[in-house]
This record gives sequence, C-alpha cells and structure tokens, in this order.
Amino acid sequence: NTRAMYFFDSLKGIAINYSGEIYMTQNGGITWAIQYKNPIDDQPFFQIYFTDSNTGYVVGGSNSCGGTGCIPPGGIILKTTDGGTTWTKIYEMGKAEIVSICSNSTGDLFIVSNGTKGRIARSNNGGSIWTVTDSTSFQLNKILFRDNFGFCTGMKGNILRTDNNGDSWKSIA
Repeated sequence: NTRAMYFFDSLKGIAINYSGEIYMTQNGGITWAIQYKNPIDDQPFFQIYFTDSNTGYVVGGSNSCGGTGCIPPGGIILKTTDGGTTWTKIYEMGKAEIVSICSNSTGDLFIVSNGTKGRIARSNNGGSIWTVTDSTSFQLNKILFRDNFGFCTGMKGNILRTDNNGDSWKSIA
C-alpha cells in the first residue's frame, strides 16, 4: 500500500503508505527502515513533499471511519527538518483528509483537503497555521504550482487555476 516516494539521490529515499508509516532507504531501495508509525489507526498517508534536502512534509487523514458511533481521525500534516530521519505532527484538521501539498514561487505552502467540501488552504509560516483560500462543492485531488501559476484538480473533471500565487482561484474546467 505504498502511496508515494521521494528520492534525494540514487541512494536515499523516503516512502509513505496507506497504513500511516514512513520508511527510509539509504541504499537505493534495497532495504527500508521505518522512521515513523502513525499512532492513530485509520489515518492513511497520501503525499510526501520536500521543499529542500532537509525540510519535508507528509499529509494524510480520513474523514470517515468504519463502525457505529466512531469519530473520524481527521487530517494530519507531519514535518521533518532533518531529511526524513525524524517526523513531528505540526497540524491536525478535524473531519477532513489532507490529500495533497505543494509550495508556490514565494515559498507559501498549500494543501488540499476534503471533508464536506473540498478546500484549498495556505500557510506562510512553514505549516503551523493554515488559512482556507477557496472551497468547492466537489472533492479535490491534487495541487501544484509552477512559478506564480497554480492548478488544483478535482472530481468530475473540475480544474481550478490561479495566476497570482494562490491569492484567488478560478474554475477553468
């Protein structure tokens, strides 16, 4: 159930899985060592993103759970500042799953979350505080930036676009 991988070079890499675990390899993927195990069940990881060789983020979460009377674990963001050796939870979002993360040309971070609505949120302080910049009536999948242009894909062919580093978003499809 590996969801995403990131390689720094031909030897060192990080992988995350749906079970909420982070693994590291130092030998090109021949062997992997667990670096983090999410203590909360039913809170899968979806994406890994590094802004430089030391600073990286993992996003995940769940907006639903099995059973009767359960409380969904919600969204989570983990951060590393030592190249993936250690990970710290820096943000939680209730009743949501955080499915994608990226940064714009000025270094602001953006996440996409899904709950009762799809949401795009922005952080200008390394991920500790987030502000919702847009919300949709449909679920969102992926967000990315190139220069000051950003795109966010959603269900049923929806695409949102920004040409001002994420200050405002417009539907283009």
